[in-house]
Amino acid sequence: MGEFDFQVIVIQNTYDIFDQNIDVQEILSSVWALKLKGYKNFFKYGVCPNDKYDFFSNHIIFTRKDDPTKVLGGIKNITLKTCEDFKLSFPPVKHMFGSTIKEKDYLHVYAINSWLKKFDPASIGYSMGYTVDPDLPKEFRRFLFRFLCYTFSAFYKDYNIPNIIHGVNTLSKIDRGFEDIGFRDLSIDTLKMPTFEMEGLDNLTTRLMISENNSINVNSLSELDTFKRIWENRMVYSSEIENLEKLSA
Repeated sequence: MGEFDFQVIVIQNTYDIFDQNIDVQEILSSVWALKLKGYKNFFKYGVCPNDKYDFFSNHIIFTRKDDPTKVLGGIKNITLKTCEDFKLSFPPVKHMFGSTIKEKDYLHVYAINSWLKKFDPASIGYSMGYTVDPDLPKEFRRFLFRFLCYTFSAFYKDYNIPNIIHGVNTLSKIDRGFEDIGFRDLSIDTLKMPTFEMEGLDNLTTRLMISENNSINVNSLSELDTFKRIWENRMVYSSEIENLEKLSA
């Protein structure tokens, strides 16, 4: 499968458009099915990548161009501001450390909360649930991961979300890919946060990584021109929230 056989779809304001747009319903249903398939293939039975945050997140989705319901991979992200508007907990702590914080995780949680206070809530994004179809050829899965690295730069710059936090597992050296584009470990002053076992992902060894002030740099990607062309031709489903007073009704 080559670059012209797939496309990128961005879905924003999912809560506002899911019940109004049949295309969005079909695409996201395919996304959730693929993510469940991918996680079942990778983690023990019972680990689930889909939750209520799917309805409040932005979705970046890779699909076949001839059929957008044939999903190849994707990731979702949510801003701190969106969580505040919808009275949701910002998910990094709960997603990575569970509902009950253990003593061994106190330092990580403190570091996250301290970092969040540095920026405007609308400027902070958390990414989660990256999945690629496990049946795709290995080289194309690697191609999609490199493209994901590009979309981190393009999406967050185009949609003005300059500060990013996420948990990155060390399996298959995925964390190295994010290092290459400028992500670094979250720190308190000079103390770098150590790896930890992510409870919600079968205790997978994970790094807590951040990017600040649009510091992602994708110039090292050999397919940069190709990725830029695919991104610029993305399909977007979006609906602006016209009345935030609805949220407090």
